[in-house]
Amino acid sequence: MSHHTRTPREVFDHHLKAINDGNLDEIAADYTEKAFLIIPPDTILRGREAIKGLFQQALTEALPGGKFTAKTIIVEG
Repeated sequence: MSHHTRTPREVFDHHLKAINDGNLDEIAADYTEKAFLIIPPDTILRGREAIKGLFQQALTEALPGGKFTAKTIIVEG
């Protein structure tokens, strides 16, 4: 990825492609070290590596070989 500021749509498209490719490093690249992900009801993952671990588990154990699409994308700004 280039170092320009990505639009929300560019981030979304990159993220979806990385998930479908199973590319954990590219998935993690969409998060900063200060990022956090809230998983209801009471789990909070903090930082790039913790979030990457969630995707690794999901893509290898919970949803192996899954391909994901977005039915509706709404981007403002």
